[in-house]
Amino acid sequence: MKERNDFVLGDSNSICDSCGFKFKHSQLRKRWDGAMVCKDDWEPQHPQDKIHIRTERNNIKDARMEPEHRFVGTNENTADNL
Repeated sequence: MKERNDFVLGDSNSICDSCGFKFKHSQLRKRWDGAMVCKDDWEPQHPQDKIHIRTERNNIKDARMEPEHRFVGTNENTADNL
């Protein structure tokens, strides 16, 4: 294996986005999140990242606004309005 600072035609020095060490560009791989990382920092995308959740149907028939609260004073109570 060549040294990291050796000249290789068409292969530049690159920095791993995860660990920060210098590698040849051909030794780096693109991870699922777009970062260019070395083989030790590469990981596949977790399967649960691809789960599609179904949205709930919250259709309420004949939905109405909540009525305003009416506060009754102590002198306003009679037998007719109870």
